[in-house]
Amino acid sequence: MLRASIINCCDTSQDPMTKTSKVAVIDDDKLSSHNLNVILRFIGEELILLDSKRWRQSFLDAESSKNIFILIIGTLKNKDIAELLDDIRQWHDNMPLILSGSVEEFAHVDAALKQNVIAIMKRPFNYQDLIASLNTAREGRGLKKPVMKSSLLSENGTPLFRSLVGGSQAIVSVRNLIQQLANKHINVLVQGESGTGKEIVARNLHYNSGRGSKPFVTINCATIGLDMLSREFYGQEQWVDGTQKILKGFFERADEGTLFFDKIEDMPMAAQALLQRFLEEPSFQRPGGTELVQANVRIIAATHHDLEERVSQGLFREDLFYRINAFPIEIPPLRERQPDIPDLISELIVRLENQSSASVRFNSAALVSLQRHSWPGNVRELANLVERLAIINPNGIVGLSDLPRNYQHIAEGDMLGEEHTEKQGKADRSITVKDKKSETSPALLQAFSHEKLQAYLKNFEKNLIEVALDDCASVLSLTAERLNLSPEALRQKIEQHALHGVDAWKTPDLPERSEFS
Repeated sequence: MLRASIINCCDTSQDPMTKTSKVAVIDDDKLSSHNLNVILRFIGEELILLDSKRWRQSFLDAESSKNIFILIIGTLKNKDIAELLDDIRQWHDNMPLILSGSVEEFAHVDAALKQNVIAIMKRPFNYQDLIASLNTAREGRGLKKPVMKSSLLSENGTPLFRSLVGGSQAIVSVRNLIQQLANKHINVLVQGESGTGKEIVARNLHYNSGRGSKPFVTINCATIGLDMLSREFYGQEQWVDGTQKILKGFFERADEGTLFFDKIEDMPMAAQALLQRFLEEPSFQRPGGTELVQANVRIIAATHHDLEERVSQGLFREDLFYRINAFPIEIPPLRERQPDIPDLISELIVRLENQSSASVRFNSAALVSLQRHSWPGNVRELANLVERLAIINPNGIVGLSDLPRNYQHIAEGDMLGEEHTEKQGKADRSITVKDKKSETSPALLQAFSHEKLQAYLKNFEKNLIEVALDDCASVLSLTAERLNLSPEALRQKIEQHALHGVDAWKTPDLPERSEFS
């Protein structure tokens, strides 16, 4: 089954504003502590798990305790909350706190001891409220949110951009071509539908080459002005009050780097002639100047049209087409790489979390539905959808019903999502007694023995729990709430059905397991 959870990495920069900050959890209940660990790691936080007896010594032993920005106090068995709050205030008088329980449980605590309490949250923790409280604490301490890392790196460690993630053969072939062509001084034509990420491919070719530290200059060919064509390409020299002023054109600005012509099918014929001349002889004179200027430029062009057809129509120079088409790269549309959508969404969320405080997660039903969409706008359309859903469902988990109607593609026969479970239950209950009698034969009754009925019900319960786990991103407390069970009862059922990751629940004091494997 697809998993909606996304495990994130934090930056380890030494900048005090961006270095890794940690959440400390003081909780005497191992299961409760484990559930908090799952939720916090699910949302990308680093944490330290402690108990109320040895928390102070643990802080002294851990050098990383200097980076703690908030304390979460869960279930206490070994210490009174008022005494613990007083100890914490003596240790750190302005440490932000989140308390677990009800307001009534803390009514007897002195107001001065609660001055640093950001929130009192009921158990199990609400996902959205917890994230909001953590963000409040982080902002109050002047810390930036954890910096998430791209899930894909090139061989030399350079990040590859978001639309190139995934394991489909189509996009793997594109990545392989990028690696093979990056350091070759050869012109490349990137072809693909609008929104597939042609400029992203061009930037990857540039940044993964020896030209990576040099300029990457982008030209939208539809905006090239005919009135100052030579100036745009070659630049200009002027003498003003005896002082020479040099304006650099496209070629000179991209010297030693890459010149990217986007929408090259829209380049005017006069501009095509200038580009063809430069490709034949990479030197020129600036208008107003006398010196011959040399420029070492790699040309990458992009188009979503059939350039050969435009050549046959007389709209594009044939000689230029063969110059820029030395090596073509075809970017597949998103509808041909739908298995990559979960990875693409993960990468888009990483970018979103780095750029703003917004975030969002998708459950398995939503992911499957998005994989069935035709995506006429390709990756650009997907990016816009993820950003929109993050605004509508801030820090939430998006289910099937949260998707816009035109993105809901789950068929009624699919056992995915709450909607189908509810509809199926209503349909089952609507069968009349007469219907059952008319369709039930003695042979069928004999085949459906007590043992088989028990096996059927057991399998049905197992499937129901698996669907709920997927919908809640494998977070135990959220899944238990969805199924109207206690976390301990759900834990027992997970063990009974030998579901994936059962070992993590048999030993809940293992903090490293953050999701079902």
